[in-house]
Amino acid sequence: MLDPRAVLFHLADALLLRVRRWNYRANYLKTRHWKETSAEAIERAGRRCNECGSPVHLETHHKTYAHLGDERPEDLEVLCGYCHAERHPSTTQKRR
Repeated sequence: MLDPRAVLFHLADALLLRVRRWNYRANYLKTRHWKETSAEAIERAGRRCNECGSPVHLETHHKTYAHLGDERPEDLEVLCGYCHAERHPSTTQKRR
């Protein structure tokens, strides 16, 4: 007989793999999970940019995508829009 916990962990792993395959911007960043995770990170950061201290236009930056869908606090960093764009210079160039 299968261990119910093993089945649950297998299903959770399969779901995380599916999340990781989604189009990140079009799908994942619009989920309730991400919105709640981002809001929690912003609260932990004292509603300030970790780089410059600005309290406006805050965004949550993934330092790593290794745990996408199951982010840990240390995987995330709160940045203002300007500092976030500085972290992604190639993405900023593509959008122009």
